[in-house]
Amino acid sequence: MVDILAKAKAKQKPGRPRQLSFENQLLLTLEYLREYRTYFYIAQSWGLHESTVCRTVQKTEKILSQREEFHLPGMKKWHCRIEV
Repeated sequence: MVDILAKAKAKQKPGRPRQLSFENQLLLTLEYLREYRTYFYIAQSWGLHESTVCRTVQKTEKILSQREEFHLPGMKKWHCRIEV
């Protein structure tokens, strides 16, 4: 996952240096998704601003959701027709 983030971010325009490494960005996003913590409490524990956490989570989710490896199968695949 870290390699996917690094490749996607390398294609972006240069700008302000990021505050967190790719590993920490991924860890922060996984904390949000797994622990159901709010941006406020994650920001407090990481020493960041709440808006920085929000942007990081949204960008990381967007990059990972565009990859096929992280797609979940749709309902059509699991829907079974019972023929009598």
